[in-house]
Amino acid sequence: MDSGRSALHWLLLPYRSARVHLPAYSCPALTQAVLDAACRPHFYHAQGPDHPAKGDVLVVVHNFGWRMGRPLLSRLRQEHPHLVIWEDASHTLTNARGKRWLGPPWTDGAFASLRKCLPTPAGGIARRWATASRPERWPDPDPHFVRHRLSALERPNAVETANVLAAAESWLEHQHTIAALDQVSRSILQELPSQDDGMWRTRCRKNWGILQQQLQGGPGTGIHTALPEGVCPLGYLIRHPNRSDLARSLLDHGICASLHWRLTGPSRAAATLEERRLAGTVLTLPCDGRYGSDDMLRLAQLVMEPAPIKRTRPGHPQHP
Repeated sequence: MDSGRSALHWLLLPYRSARVHLPAYSCPALTQAVLDAACRPHFYHAQGPDHPAKGDVLVVVHNFGWRMGRPLLSRLRQEHPHLVIWEDASHTLTNARGKRWLGPPWTDGAFASLRKCLPTPAGGIARRWATASRPERWPDPDPHFVRHRLSALERPNAVETANVLAAAESWLEHQHTIAALDQVSRSILQELPSQDDGMWRTRCRKNWGILQQQLQGGPGTGIHTALPEGVCPLGYLIRHPNRSDLARSLLDHGICASLHWRLTGPSRAAATLEERRLAGTVLTLPCDGRYGSDDMLRLAQLVMEPAPIKRTRPGHPQHP
């Protein structure tokens, strides 16, 4: 499919007008996919959805490479056996086998955007387990949703080899669409197709460790203190009081640090104060396998530098 948003849209087609429970702190594309499928978004917080009814759909998200725990889903399965549960594996697609999604019996299927973790400008996958309800009502994917069929759907490791690593060619052709450090080594990308899935993950984990060590005591506070075994992190997450200024400063040096996420519209209205604070301070520093140790040291140095003083127009003095 052409995107993770299209994948979720397709999975929701049999549930027209259903209430779909989404995390209040999540990517706005999820909300848009729900609306595109003529469903009704309803937002929940860390404790889970409030009083889900029969016919409702729940979307759980594995954020930044850390897979969601099973206790909450086990409780929901027991209390609401008819609840349909889809999991967003966009951030865990490059984790080790067995840590990419929860699978049955906890969920009914998974979807993912390929471009979140991988060096490719587009692409998405959708996969439903045999336990999913109403399978007869799913239409075959049409060109609106699918631009190319992935034979790797039943073989997750092939997603990495065929779309993660071989997507280096796509990266080289569409470099303007992918944020990157300006010193990315082209040789790293050209080597990727010959690597196994573990080498990409090993690079990401090594880069994450360098940033964790280099940024200790700095202006930004790391959200995760440890990297669980098998996790391939989406990036190194920090909470920074002036994250927008830092993001602009990094961009001036050719580095794009993503803002995950700006809460807008209904999700912002439903978010708690802490969720809004989190959304306003989190910055994701790039550390994936396209980069080397020198890139990480340079990135850490820029993050640790004092924030640049904002310039003002003549006649408009800067107030403290």
